Amino acid sequence: MYWFHFSSELLMPLFSLIGLLLIYFGFRTIRRHRYRKRHWVRTKGQIVDAHIEVDIDVVPFDRDDPVDTSYTRRLRVRFYTASGEAIEFWNPYSTNLSLNRVGSQINVL
Repeated sequence: MYWFHFSSELLMPLFSLIGLLLIYFGFRTIRRHRYRKRHWVRTKGQIVDAHIEVDIDVVPFDRDDPVDTSYTRRLRVRFYTASGEAIEFWNPYSTNLSLNRVGSQINVL
C-alpha cells in the first residue's frame, strides 16, 4: 500500500503550507521593492554593452521541430555617482525581449 494518495489527510495541510509560504515570499518581495524605491538614490544610467546567450536544445524524437533555440539578453549599465565615480555592472536579470538599445538611457536605483 502506498503512504500517499489523493485522499490522504496530509494533502490539505501540505497545500495550505505551500500557499502560506508563497504568500510570505510575495509580501517579502513587495516590502523589499518598496524599501529600495523609497531609500535608494535614483539616477540615469546608460547601456554600454549587451550580451546575447544562445541556448540550443536538440530533441531527437520531435519530428515537428527537432531544434529548440532560445535567446536571452543581458545588459551592461554604466552610471555616475554624486561624486562623479563611474560604476558599471551587468544586470543580473536577463530577458528574451529587450527594447533597450546600446547607448540608450535607463533609470538606475
